[in-house]
Amino acid sequence: MRATLSNRPLLLAAVGLILGVAAVQNWFACALLACAVVAFTNLRSGVICAAAFAVGCLISPPPPQSLKEQQWVDLDATVASVPLAYPTESVSEISSGSDRLMMSAPADSDLVLGERIRVRGVAKPLSEGSMPLASRGIVGRITPVSIQVLHEAPWICRAGEAWRDSFASFCQKWLAPQAAAETEAVCFNISSALDPASRQALTRSGTIHIVSASGLHVGLIALVLFGVLSLFPIPRAAQLALLASVLVLYAVASGLHPPVVRASIMAIVLAGAYLVRREPDMLSALALAAIVQLLWTPRALFEPGFQISFVVVTAFALFAFRSSRKKRSAREQIRERAKNVLKGTALATLASAPLAAYSFGAVSFTSIFANLGIAIVLPFLVVTAMAAHLISFIIAPLGVGLMVGFVGPLAGWLDFTASRMGSEWAAISVPAFSGYWLLLTYGLLFFIWRPRLRPA
Repeated sequence: MRATLSNRPLLLAAVGLILGVAAVQNWFACALLACAVVAFTNLRSGVICAAAFAVGCLISPPPPQSLKEQQWVDLDATVASVPLAYPTESVSEISSGSDRLMMSAPADSDLVLGERIRVRGVAKPLSEGSMPLASRGIVGRITPVSIQVLHEAPWICRAGEAWRDSFASFCQKWLAPQAAAETEAVCFNISSALDPASRQALTRSGTIHIVSASGLHVGLIALVLFGVLSLFPIPRAAQLALLASVLVLYAVASGLHPPVVRASIMAIVLAGAYLVRREPDMLSALALAAIVQLLWTPRALFEPGFQISFVVVTAFALFAFRSSRKKRSAREQIRERAKNVLKGTALATLASAPLAAYSFGAVSFTSIFANLGIAIVLPFLVVTAMAAHLISFIIAPLGVGLMVGFVGPLAGWLDFTASRMGSEWAAISVPAFSGYWLLLTYGLLFFIWRPRLRPA
């Protein structure tokens, strides 16, 4: 592990930056930095890590001060999340300075991510069961009396909203309500249409992550887009520029969630390695994604989505099995891919289980089996749904046929799997425990890791 860190300056910088951002709220991070610097055998590694630590301390946000009592507010704020439309309200996060509030606006409010607004209304403290909101830096809830738009959202935010809303309308027009709700949630993180029973089943089965746009979605978009571009005589640099543009637009359209931002940066870096004659390195790409995201939004470090996303991808980078390059028959290739899917599902489940128990207070017994059942159809659902929406502008009957004939049944399979694997017996509640146990658990995993060569 020492050599793995020392030979990757970006990874050293990411470790130092993470510890620096965390140190303001937990001084134990300083002890971890000292251990890391002492463990390095050369001065260069220690200097990089310590310098990044200092930057992390400077940009670390102060602990959020939750509202103590109800109060009238009149403030200028920025819409900080994609508004979720419910039957009676539109819910979004707004940021004003270092404070973030959860705003419940009227259902007909036409707000856009990135819009600058003036809000007048009543702000209330968070309820006792709102710990997940507090962990994201949200200090209270606000019910506006009036909302005035001061500045329009950036053009890319409005373009992302147009793509997302058009896709949602297409789903609602041609799919059954339940299938439409699940397809919207899976593809663009529009989870407001999911009913409470479906959400609870997804949580108990350990598959709630599928209704949040993630690295899988970004990987599929990149893979399909590169496959299409390879059919045309387009220079690799132009292909990469187009890929980056589409991924940035998708990240904005899906709400700039940490997993999507992380995966988009990694996809661009890994794809661009070819241009500089370097072999793609997942750990360095992951480290760069962490650095960019923390410099942009330091508070993301304390969000479960950021933590689980980076832990799972780190586990894949360190422990995932490498495929052999020797030629195999078609049957052997299918068997190997099936084994890799099973191993990957198990690895992701085990890597995220400690954080899931800490953040959500529950661990699913059926998670591996439920995720395996869903992993079989999820890529086809995402790719087909997005392709059908695009095709509908060119050949409308073909796009509609794909949605009705393929996407609808695939969404039904997702619902079937989650409901069968998400019964009350499927998850066990975990008592609250100290975060130091997470350090011990993941520290042991890093301790047992050994580098493995790619099979011949």
